[in-house]
Amino acid sequence: MRNKKGIETNEDNEVSVDINVDAFIPDSYIMNENQKIDIYKRIASIDSDTEREEMEEELTDRFGQLPRSVINLLDIARMRMMAKRVYISDIKEEPRAVKLSVYEKAKYDPVKIAPFIQGYKGAMILRTGAKPYFLYNYGKGRVYEGEALIHLIEDLLTSMMELVEE
Repeated sequence: MRNKKGIETNEDNEVSVDINVDAFIPDSYIMNENQKIDIYKRIASIDSDTEREEMEEELTDRFGQLPRSVINLLDIARMRMMAKRVYISDIKEEPRAVKLSVYEKAKYDPVKIAPFIQGYKGAMILRTGAKPYFLYNYGKGRVYEGEALIHLIEDLLTSMMELVEE
């Protein structure tokens, strides 16, 4: 609807996620390769929390309890959906940090950026330039892996909603 009215949206922005998390469908869960390919495509097209929940229910009904790697796959699909909403094009795990690259046509309220960064008490920085990005440094002594890393990134993306212009 917004596209028809000439309002630019971020829906065509593909989100790349490069984090060290097991996110796949094991052969022991879905043995048929054609079914597996279909499920991968459907997971990749998830565009709402409702669709994610429906996919989880369907997989549980058809194939049994979800392995952690499939839950992670569904969570990453939700992460991509959230990233699109806040104009993030790339999510990358770095040593003791998470880098969130900003989509070139991001629509952030400039007045809200400084308070957002200050809210992280020095752990969040914004690098401007040809390809701007936010870098959240969680620092030495902290380790985020697997499910904890996914939740950390989801929390960051949720907090970024306050930056988006209405």
